[in-house]
Amino acid sequence: MVKSSYNQILKASTLLGGAQGLIYVASLIRGKAIALLLGTSGIGALSLYQTVIQSFQTVSNLGIPTSGVREISDSSAHVSPEVLNTKLVTVRRLSFLTGILGFTLMACLSYPLSHILGKNDTIVDDMVIMGVGVFFLCLAGGESAILQGLRKLKELAVSQVLSFLCSLPLLIGACIAFGLEGMATGLTATCASSWVITRRFTQGIGSNSSVTWHEVFNAAGPVFRLGSAVMSNAIAASVVALATKAIVTRESGLEANGILQASVTLAGMFVTFLFSAMGTDFLPRLSSAKTDLTQVNRLVNEQLEVAVALSAPGVLLTLAFYQWLIPLFFSHEFTAAGQLLPWFIVGNLLQMVSWPLGSIQIIHALPRTYALTQLLFHATHISLLILLYPFLHIEAVAASFFLSHALYFIGISFYARHQTGFRFTSQSLLQIMVSFGSLFIAILSGLYLTENIRTVITTLLGLLIALISAYRLWMVTRATKF
Repeated sequence: MVKSSYNQILKASTLLGGAQGLIYVASLIRGKAIALLLGTSGIGALSLYQTVIQSFQTVSNLGIPTSGVREISDSSAHVSPEVLNTKLVTVRRLSFLTGILGFTLMACLSYPLSHILGKNDTIVDDMVIMGVGVFFLCLAGGESAILQGLRKLKELAVSQVLSFLCSLPLLIGACIAFGLEGMATGLTATCASSWVITRRFTQGIGSNSSVTWHEVFNAAGPVFRLGSAVMSNAIAASVVALATKAIVTRESGLEANGILQASVTLAGMFVTFLFSAMGTDFLPRLSSAKTDLTQVNRLVNEQLEVAVALSAPGVLLTLAFYQWLIPLFFSHEFTAAGQLLPWFIVGNLLQMVSWPLGSIQIIHALPRTYALTQLLFHATHISLLILLYPFLHIEAVAASFFLSHALYFIGISFYARHQTGFRFTSQSLLQIMVSFGSLFIAILSGLYLTENIRTVITTLLGLLIALISAYRLWMVTRATKF
């Protein structure tokens, strides 16, 4: 069992992580282009519009991409091909219906939303245009769920990379031609291209003609039950994201929003791909083992260990060289982003070790518990932001992010122990303690030492953690040969 688990984690992390790495590089190129073309306001507008589109997409899809993966994964392993086909068609058709819902919501709320975000009537049309983008994102989410549920990881990775690469000329070209006024159209075009490409990789999967709408609605119950819990989390997360953008934009300006986005982008440089790998590969594997609590706990520990081992060296090196990375990926206008970086980096690592623990709620289909846990987390997050903003201003965004994830990690650890008897293994606990300890040393060196000494210490820590992590991963993979 150890052999298949560690190898599968590393294989998925390499495949999906490589895809996300390419996407991340492309996103940095996009950010650099937008920064040069439109400055901090352009990055702020891009961040704001992306948040709006993603928020409406996650709210309107009713949690189907997540719950659909679980249903398809279970069906592909335990039921007949006919039942599996029904599940596939159900996910696809429900995604179409939620796409219509997303466009309708976006169009109806475009006017009040433009004012809530501190803007005026001039972007109402942009909101309606982006509603079309929400429609296509919902369709693409359903197709991605099919690939993920069937564990077609290679096809999923390739579709993700191609989708993002195609989005670059569409968005940048629209901004070159029309400036800020072309951003909504460019983003909508990228959403449409994402669906076209993803649908190409699911051609021939699922026979629509053999499934009636009556069968679809009969099969939709389990999808909606878990999806409703996922949706409540999505709604809460979207509210927090939009509220954060609104507070920053109204209180500190669109330029501050751009600074915030630059810091978030750099902080996620070496963790975003692992979140994608965990969500794509780990959840189906954990779901298939849900009846064996011992195996569930082992899979969670191994996922934690590998995720931290792969990400910790990168985030330390990001912290070491951020003063050069910021002008490289953006411009000197974004220098203030470095002050927010430590908060976001520690928060991201906390989120990474919390996510596998939180997945226990999803695989056991505990919608009420999952919804309550997530709502409590988001309420804590936004409360901390509102409480701290008058004192810390934009730094309150990063501080509330870190504090809320620290509290969530504590809470979800106790929950996992109660639900499955989860305990951290000595290996995973040591990996977590060494990585976080090194990170805090690096942060403290930045507070009390000169810039050059801080860079040297943080670089050495990053290299040391990289050697330790590489040795540990080599040991576990080497052990599988015997």
